[in-house]
Amino acid sequence: AGSTKVAVSAAGMKKECEIVVVDFTAAKLELNKEFAQDKQDTSKYTHMIMKDDQLQISPRFYNSDDERVDELSYPKYEVTDWNPSTEGTNVLSVDENGLVTALNPGVATVKVSGAGKEAFVTLTVKSLELSVYEMSMYVNQYESLIATVLPESLGVLEKEVEWSSSAAEYVKVSTTGVVTALKSTTEPVAISARCGRLVANCMVTVTEYEIDEVLLTELEGLKAADETYQMLVG
Repeated sequence: AGSTKVAVSAAGMKKECEIVVVDFTAAKLELNKEFAQDKQDTSKYTHMIMKDDQLQISPRFYNSDDERVDELSYPKYEVTDWNPSTEGTNVLSVDENGLVTALNPGVATVKVSGAGKEAFVTLTVKSLELSVYEMSMYVNQYESLIATVLPESLGVLEKEVEWSSSAAEYVKVSTTGVVTALKSTTEPVAISARCGRLVANCMVTVTEYEIDEVLLTELEGLKAADETYQMLVG
């Protein structure tokens, strides 16, 4: 804080101006209204975003008269803590303007600071993965699909998965992800797992089971020989 005079000379003319530096401290800092604010510590927030989503952190600075003073605050953003679901991965990134990109499932905290104030938002990055994304099946065959929702710290309701088929007359799916092939298909059928806004698809192709004619002939020959043998020893 303080002031200084700056002189500028050009074409034989000289001008002076005084620059005043103000040490400004905000009275209050708030983050996005959609964030859940801790009732005990109002500087802490929580929020959930989906993998590959982007989120803009928008801090709001207020003076003692409860007026917005964002232009005096120059906020900075920093990831201060992270707990990835997969070791060695980054949960999210945040740029100098507060734009968050969700990279991998896990939990990370972003610190927002400016004008003498700090706030923290703990972001949970949620993902939905399938055991396989393509399947080839025969009519009357069944297979199980496994949907994994991360991070593990999510509650039961937050991990609930709903299953559906784009053509249930050809391929149906149970509430637990068991896929049953009913008819042969000309185009792949999408078996979808949905968890909140997240959707993952497995494309299923169904064909009729083709019997090897050569093998069938050999089997029939063996059966006839066996029947002849049974008649002779009987």
